[in-house]
Amino acid sequence: MGISMILHFFHNETKGRSRGSISPRLMEIEITEDSLIKNEGSALPTIHKLRDFGIAIAIDDFGTGYSSIGYLKKFKVDYIKIDRSFIKIFMKIMRILPSFNRLFYWLKVLA
Repeated sequence: MGISMILHFFHNETKGRSRGSISPRLMEIEITEDSLIKNEGSALPTIHKLRDFGIAIAIDDFGTGYSSIGYLKKFKVDYIKIDRSFIKIFMKIMRILPSFNRLFYWLKVLA
């Protein structure tokens, strides 16, 4: 996995074995939602290690898989890159909500 190589580089960097020219604070790693969910067991500790180095973590393509707020809380990422298809679905729901509000109002009045 590519992240393991990055961790090895920064482990050596912190021990003074090599002098990289890129500060971890300037780096961001994007991980797709799908790969996070499929590799949850190994992804969580890896994300924590990367964040300890100061690397920002972004979930890419959020909304294409299971899209759970629980995952966002669990992985504690810095950025979420929401997939366009998720936005389209969300916008459709937002257009329908006023109709549901009126329906619930009338059901409440009739009850």
